[in-house]
Amino acid sequence: MTRRRGTRTWLFRALVSCTLIVVLLGCTAAEAHPNRPVGEITMEEAKERIRQFEGTDLPDLEPWPPSDGPMMKFRSGDTIYGVNMDRGMIELAVYGGQETSLEVNVSEDEARLIAAEFARRVHPNFDDLTLTESLLRDRGASKQYRFQWVEVVDGERMPSAVAVDVNPLTGEVQGFVTSYKDVESSAPAELTGNDAREIAVNAFHERYGNEIIISEPELIYGTIEPGGDNFLHWRVGVTETTEPHQISNSATFMIDAYSGEILNVYRSV
Repeated sequence: MTRRRGTRTWLFRALVSCTLIVVLLGCTAAEAHPNRPVGEITMEEAKERIRQFEGTDLPDLEPWPPSDGPMMKFRSGDTIYGVNMDRGMIELAVYGGQETSLEVNVSEDEARLIAAEFARRVHPNFDDLTLTESLLRDRGASKQYRFQWVEVVDGERMPSAVAVDVNPLTGEVQGFVTSYKDVESSAPAELTGNDAREIAVNAFHERYGNEIIISEPELIYGTIEPGGDNFLHWRVGVTETTEPHQISNSATFMIDAYSGEILNVYRSV
C-alpha cells in the first residue's frame, strides 16, 4: 500500500510539473511572438527586430529613405520593411525580386494556407481575426493573391487587421501590411460604418459631385497624415463617374469614429 501511495504521489507531482511546463511554455511563446508590440524603439533596435523576424543577418539593412514620424522604412536588397517606431512593430513589407507572370500555378486554397501561416507570424492576435478578403487580383502584367483578416466585433470591423499577398506563380509571400489595436484604441467606436458612409456621401455631394460609387467603410487606428497622431477613424472612399468605367472625381474621407468630424480628405481628380 505504501508503495502504491508513493507511486500515486509521484505521478501526481509529475502531472502537475508537466502542466506547469506547458503553461509556462505557452506564456513564453505568446510573449516571444516575433512581431509583438514592445513600445518605442531606436533605429538599431528596429533593424534587430527585422533580423529576428526574418531569422537572418541582413547585413545590407539600412533606412530607406530617411523618414520622420512613427513609420520608418528600411531596405535590404529588393525588400522594403516598414517599422512603427512608437509601437516597435513591423507593420509592412514588400518582397521584391520575384518571378511573376499571368500564369497561376498555386490554387487559392493553397495560397490561403501559405498566407495564414505567414500572417500568424505577423500579427500577435491572428487567431482573433476573421478572413474578410480572399481574391486573385489582376495587376496587368501579373497576378497576385490578396488575403485579409480583420477583427470583427458585433459586425463592425476593428482596428486590428493583417493582409498578405501571395505570388500565384511561385507560392512566395510578396508582402504584408498589418495594424494592431493599442490600449488607446481599445474603446469601441461610437460611430458605425453606416454612419461614416452617410457623412462621407453627404460631404461629397456638397463639395464635389453627385453620381457616386462608395467603398466599404474601413475602421482604422492610425495617422490621418504622414507623421501625425494616431486616431480611431473611419475611411470611406467616394467616387463620381460621368460614364461607365470613367472616373472623374474621387475622395477618401477620414472621419473621427467618436464625433463624426471629418479629420482629413484625400482627393484625386
